[in-house]
Amino acid sequence: MGYDAVANYVIGAIRRKIVELADNYDEASKLDDISFQPLHYRQLFILLLDVGYYFFTLHPTVASSLRLSLGIVRVGQHLRQYDNEGYIIAKEATLRWTSILARSPSFSNLYEKRGIIPVEFLNVLLSLQEYSGDGSLESELLERANLKDGDCDYFHLVVRLFIFRNKPEFAKRRRAIFDEARKRILSARQFYRDAELVHLLLDILACPHVEVAARSQLLREVWPKLKEHQNGIGDITKAASVDLVNEIQQQHWFVRWEHIDLLNMIEKKELSAVYA
Repeated sequence: MGYDAVANYVIGAIRRKIVELADNYDEASKLDDISFQPLHYRQLFILLLDVGYYFFTLHPTVASSLRLSLGIVRVGQHLRQYDNEGYIIAKEATLRWTSILARSPSFSNLYEKRGIIPVEFLNVLLSLQEYSGDGSLESELLERANLKDGDCDYFHLVVRLFIFRNKPEFAKRRRAIFDEARKRILSARQFYRDAELVHLLLDILACPHVEVAARSQLLREVWPKLKEHQNGIGDITKAASVDLVNEIQQQHWFVRWEHIDLLNMIEKKELSAVYA
């Protein structure tokens, strides 16, 4: 039996241990026991993530990517609150491990097989938002993993927009992603019959990281098809399209673009039978 046969189980056990340690930290710190040392927690958290990355590289699955991602986020949240030096050390280690992961044979093989960057890697990449706020490392890793701006399924488009956010240095890449999404939506004769395209349209229209002018233009471009599908819909003016886009942005549809609770998001995915 190889390591890959038990990799998912080991990563699950590591996730549980990280959560247990973090949950019990406050209670343990109150014990009158000289054996309690915050440094030990830092070292153990980093060791557990190191082992988790190792086994994930051996046998990556969607389920284990969520378990590892939750561990990454939980360690970051804990150390940021209780151990600032440990947080910096964990950040550097996590970014290094993810960089190695992007170049690992396991993910190279998955890329060659599927032709797109696997969800397993993107889940881990998203968890780095707990450590890296400017998106530069994530952008570098996407390039190392050969994820092109033309990869145009819903998840890849939305993930890249989420990572690049509204940073000025990614303006061209955001525009390329938006143009690819627009092309997909407009090329469909009846996009409203395709759930993925409807999800993509609503999330793109609500995305605050794309200029309102570009989103309102997209709305005007799809409007004739909406009129064709739904009798009684009138024409839409430029001013009305801007107002409607601003209204759409006030609520999240399938993606919450701002004020993200990564831990809550990952826990919800873990509970879904799709990712079990």
